[in-house]
Amino acid sequence: MLPAEEFLTRCEKYENILPDRGEYPFSVNGHFSKYNNHKFLLLNSVKTENKGALGKLDIDAICHALDVAEKEKLPVVFYLDSSGAKLDEGVAIQASFRKLIYQGMKFSRQGGKLIFLMGKNVFGGASMFSMCGHARLYSPDTRISMTGPRVLQEYNKCCYEKIRKIISSEQRVDQDASAYWVTNCSEVEKNIEFLFGSNDVTRVYDEVKTAINIAGKDRFSERVVVLDGNIVCLGNRPPSAIDIMSLAATIDQWDSGKNIIIRCEWESHSVSIEDEVTYQSRFLFLLSNKVYEKNSSGFNVEIRVDGEISGGLYIALAAASHMFSITKKAKVYSLPSMIIDIIKSDKERRENEVDLLLVGVVDKYLEAGDE
Repeated sequence: MLPAEEFLTRCEKYENILPDRGEYPFSVNGHFSKYNNHKFLLLNSVKTENKGALGKLDIDAICHALDVAEKEKLPVVFYLDSSGAKLDEGVAIQASFRKLIYQGMKFSRQGGKLIFLMGKNVFGGASMFSMCGHARLYSPDTRISMTGPRVLQEYNKCCYEKIRKIISSEQRVDQDASAYWVTNCSEVEKNIEFLFGSNDVTRVYDEVKTAINIAGKDRFSERVVVLDGNIVCLGNRPPSAIDIMSLAATIDQWDSGKNIIIRCEWESHSVSIEDEVTYQSRFLFLLSNKVYEKNSSGFNVEIRVDGEISGGLYIALAAASHMFSITKKAKVYSLPSMIIDIIKSDKERRENEVDLLLVGVVDKYLEAGDE
């Protein structure tokens, strides 16, 4: 049992706050809870056959819980142990993760306190969502990455031991300014007590500024340029950490009017271990957070796509954008093609055609004159 799991057994749970699930097996539970006279809202992942994967109804439930916590002015503690998205829901699940990341940022930005107890596996969109928190408590057995270890191992043709070190909690704690290391339940309790009493909820936002400084003049990506009044992300190769932070810096420094149009040619987040070793989930979140910040400052950030986009890159750009627009020939997928090739059979590879506008994956189809 992880230290965080033991902490859950010591919390007094006294009222369920999630909607009636009917026969749907939720991947998360939620209760009003108490610990040492602290009242808070407790969310926890449920062990399921798909390893805590989150579907639309799960995400709707989490967003409902955040709304309740905001209304009741309660902190949220979330034990998160999830493989990411329920892939059998197809591309529509991207709209749900777009909503989830936005709601997490909004809750934290508007003064809510969100603390994550990191479970054994936190992958994909779940890893990005955990970045919305003001603090993350890592246990020795925690593994966290944008791409799951099996795909990383097979795509990069390397041994599992190398992957394990890259995605281990020991590695991630050193990369996360809002990390707390816990090896037993007493340390979890001590840090929870501290975080409940702390008003310092600015570290994640200070980290955005620090990370943007990575993309200084000497390390600014040539794949991010300003052309004809638009920010353009060049080439369909997945972005590196420097590419992502160069885009965030360009958005941050924008002073050419209130409308910011980003034309993205990048197709997906990276599956390369060279990029995963940088803590890719963190960088993607920092980009999304910068878009949120700019929109909240009176700007309108619109993302335009003319090719393909998928995975964590889609979520990062779409979550906080004022408008996510695509041309009629553009495609949005739940996963990068290189991941689909590894985890899905030929029969499973083709996602069902859905109206991307109707399900909320996109906000507008571009007309010929806008392309």
